Amino acid sequence: MKPVIAIPLIVGIALGILGRNGNGASVSIPDESIKEICDGDTICDDIKLEANTSQIIEVILPQQQSNNFLQCSISPNEEPKCAPDSSVSFKYKRETQILQFCMKFNQTKHSENKMVVKRNEEIYLRILLLPCKDDFKASAVHNKTHVTVTCKHDAFKFSNSGIKIERENNIVAQCVWSGQCIGAEAVASGIQLITEYDPKIKYSCAMDGQSVQINNTEQDDDFKASAVHNKTHVTVTCEHDAFKFSNSGIKIESENDIVAQCVWSGQCIGPEAVASGIQLITEYDPKIIYSCVMDGQSVQINYTEQ
Repeated sequence: MKPVIAIPLIVGIALGILGRNGNGASVSIPDESIKEICDGDTICDDIKLEANTSQIIEVILPQQQSNNFLQCSISPNEEPKCAPDSSVSFKYKRETQILQFCMKFNQTKHSENKMVVKRNEEIYLRILLLPCKDDFKASAVHNKTHVTVTCKHDAFKFSNSGIKIERENNIVAQCVWSGQCIGAEAVASGIQLITEYDPKIKYSCAMDGQSVQINNTEQDDDFKASAVHNKTHVTVTCEHDAFKFSNSGIKIESENDIVAQCVWSGQCIGPEAVASGIQLITEYDPKIIYSCVMDGQSVQINYTEQ
């Protein structure tokens, strides 16, 4: 069950996000703010109606072509008459005189859009909808001479503008879901850039107005990792000098999922054991990025052609 975030706002309106917020904690925001929302989460509004007063309630997203998501006409002692968009649901709580509406967040339709709630033409709420940071997977692994910057997001395929690698708010590289890239290569759910390493340069991942900064990490020199392909198949090899001392063994991962694993005794799932490590031969897909993992340490593997 997803955690519920209660977000108290100005008098008369309470906004709740039914979805992930990293730690499930309650947060407070002002009436004009930015809110990160994960694709598929539900946004709910509770609007306190004024007693014995005729009112018009509107919920709009001005940047959309079909921007009126909910319009309600309320007369004293009568049920609200509402015309909702197909993505919106609503209900009226007579005992509390609260009109509640809920909208499922759609990355493609709603991201970078400002939701506005009006009552009798007066604006009560503005909130900029952005993709959530929790769905970013970002890394910058260097070997003191070069750095491999990787940016992925779970909702990349729903993005209108694509995913970007930035440096000091300037775009260094960009990819869209179709695979078209400028300055980098496409990988599964994202983008990857290999360039000269400069410890003074900090990179960020950005998508649809949201961004996360990436910390540089140094490659573990005890790993000996390679992914050699012949355009049809790839041989992924992971070795580590301390393999025989490991309790959990050495693994090959892709997208944080274990693809293959071996322990020092020679027992393997998926691949074959080699001296001090593991080897997997599989079909080559340039969008799939592999990593070697052992005892909490990992190193990302760059492809080389045979």
